[in-house]
Amino acid sequence: MRAANASVSAGVLRGVFRSDHLRLPGLLRPHAERCSNSIHAPAAPYVTPEHLLREPARRAVRVIALFLLEDARHTAHQFHEAGGSPSEELHDFRVAVRRLRSWLQLTAALLDDCISAKQTRRLRKIASATGPARDLEVHLEWLRREQHGATARQRVGIDRVIERLDGRQRDAVARAIEAAARLEAMRHALARRIEPYCVRVTPDDEEAPFANALAALVGEAANALRERLAAVHSPTDWDEAHAARIAAKRLRYLLEPAAHGVRGGVSIVDDLTKLQDIAGDLHDVHVFLAEIESEKGGDTTAGLRLLDRHLRRRGREAYVALARDWLGDSAAPFFARVERLVTRLDALRT
Repeated sequence: MRAANASVSAGVLRGVFRSDHLRLPGLLRPHAERCSNSIHAPAAPYVTPEHLLREPARRAVRVIALFLLEDARHTAHQFHEAGGSPSEELHDFRVAVRRLRSWLQLTAALLDDCISAKQTRRLRKIASATGPARDLEVHLEWLRREQHGATARQRVGIDRVIERLDGRQRDAVARAIEAAARLEAMRHALARRIEPYCVRVTPDDEEAPFANALAALVGEAANALRERLAAVHSPTDWDEAHAARIAAKRLRYLLEPAAHGVRGGVSIVDDLTKLQDIAGDLHDVHVFLAEIESEKGGDTTAGLRLLDRHLRRRGREAYVALARDWLGDSAAPFFARVERLVTRLDALRT
């Protein structure tokens, strides 16, 4: 056995999954903990997705996990430093944490279940704490747009909802800032869990490349998405559409690190992003309709009826787009492309 190590420097670039290379300096620093007979490998200043796909699977998933961890730490720091006010920083932090958490969950077996149950719970709580602030921000932006076309009587109800949500958002942003501080505090402990792993050095025990492991993971995630989409039959299948959105997100997060390294990867990620947006709009409608319903009564009725009407129209439009592009046989070409991509990944060798 030999000890291996995958580490990512603090200077990694954000937005790397939208480019054709990973800037990950110092990826192969030697590490001799937990195993004997350490073998030193030369450092690689840059790793392309094509190269990463041919790396041993357990090393590649660690390299990606460490990048995602560093990206989450960086966005947490930016959001924390900004005091929670700029929406872009909140969005970036929320996405980075969810991307990291999904990757650790989806590749847990290849990571040898190195993340403790306690760390998993902490990450889940951090991710949960970022949600309400961003959701409320989206709702408030929509409400303020609705104010412009409303009558004075209708604005009474809209203003009432904005006032209530503003107060809730302040509390939610405070909780998100606390979550950012917790993420920064646990970053080193997570990295120490991810970096070291043991591998055999005998020729008969050569590990399969990451591409082959990714092929299996993508196939499973695509089947899960197909099943979730098949459960959506009407505009009011809110929970089913939300489950499909989560399945699309998981498939996208699996593919993003290697999308530029395999033909068809980028277009599939782009399509999954569009699906997330459509299903996300349906989810926002569902959540906000419940908010509106709880406010009805008195002088707010006219404004709330306007919001209710516009939300339901928005929901119908989102469902039409979902049905047109993703339900029934509409999604068959997409899944055929995913199957071809899986075949290409499975055919790659070191």
